[in-house]
Amino acid sequence: MGNRMFKKNNNKRRFTIVSVLILSLFTFQLLIPSITAFTTYGFKWAYNTGDLIYSVAISGDGRYIAAGNYDHHVYLFQNTSSTPLWSYTTGSIVRSVAMSTDGRYIAAGSDDGKVYLFQNTSATPLWTYNTGFVVQTVAMSAGGQYIVAGGYGGYVYLFQRTSNNTLWASATVGSVQIVAMSGDGNYIAAGSNNYLYLFKRTNSTALWNYVAGTTIESVAIAANGKYIAAGSYDYHVYLFQNSSSTPLWSYATGSPVLTVAMSEDGHYIAAGSYNGYTLYLFQKTSSTPLWKYATGIDVWSVVMSADGQYIAAGSGKKVILFQNTSSTPLWSYTTGYSGFINVAISTDGQYIAAGCYDYKVYLFGTGVPTNSSQIPGFIWEFALLGVIMGSSIIIPLLRQRHDLQIISSSQ
Repeated sequence: MGNRMFKKNNNKRRFTIVSVLILSLFTFQLLIPSITAFTTYGFKWAYNTGDLIYSVAISGDGRYIAAGNYDHHVYLFQNTSSTPLWSYTTGSIVRSVAMSTDGRYIAAGSDDGKVYLFQNTSATPLWTYNTGFVVQTVAMSAGGQYIVAGGYGGYVYLFQRTSNNTLWASATVGSVQIVAMSGDGNYIAAGSNNYLYLFKRTNSTALWNYVAGTTIESVAIAANGKYIAAGSYDYHVYLFQNSSSTPLWSYATGSPVLTVAMSEDGHYIAAGSYNGYTLYLFQKTSSTPLWKYATGIDVWSVVMSADGQYIAAGSGKKVILFQNTSSTPLWSYTTGYSGFINVAISTDGQYIAAGCYDYKVYLFGTGVPTNSSQIPGFIWEFALLGVIMGSSIIIPLLRQRHDLQIISSSQ
């Protein structure tokens, strides 16, 4: 009778153990899509161009990467390989590249005076336009329908993708250092000497201009054009609305501001300073930084994911990634040489491209979720909790079974 009872209870325990194991495996299977829903952190590849890289751009999904080089080349890569899909030789240094969100179109500006437009399928330009002067900066609407350019000639040029005939060209006070275009292509911001201009796509006459203390070094604009940020050599970060040339606020950094970035909705603004060695993060509602991070060396470039959750910076030798909730870096990577680093980030924050002073184009996986509601730390904590809970059930059952076997054998 005792042996029959033992066998009956033992079968129940076996059934319980098997059930817990099946449940654990099922839970883990459910977790797998979440666990694999973000790119692995770290270095993906690097390509040595043999010369300085001035500019990089990346598609929204991180699949395509473009680079403009001192060696006169425009390079295009896919994220799966460091071997260029193609390269094209311009007549001089390529100072700026831009890319449509889908990666299909690439614009480039060269010291040979030309604006170039490419499709990702061919190294042969769709068209070129000769400005007659160094082209320092190019930008593109999200869909690639509109292209804007500026340079030493003192003009802002607007093009439609279908033609190298300018829609308009607008004279500024001097050399155009930087341009930016809203995602919808309706607004263009431009920095020329110490003037910040805002244009509507439909008119070559600026909606307004703002005169800073000295050179406007960087501009960024919200996807709908409502908010505009600017960084100046006058040691200030400025935020504007498109309805007025009076800043919503300005912030004095104590050193030149070489780079600014903005989330698509304009809610977050990042800025990096030269000599001040600091990265700043702001919200549009206040000129008081959410946080500051001392890099210890010049911040040359800063970019932001579309939702503003992730911020990448190029500073000294390092590429550094942050989350907007903390000034503690998520990670950093040290490149081969200290100097100018230009960075670009995919829309979802999954990939970072960097063009560095060591002549290399780099690609990194950031390790961040594809869906901002998924948090890797939470996922792994939940998985660990499941293992602990499963162990707490299985181990006592196994021990009990072992003890009963000993008692049974002794009897």
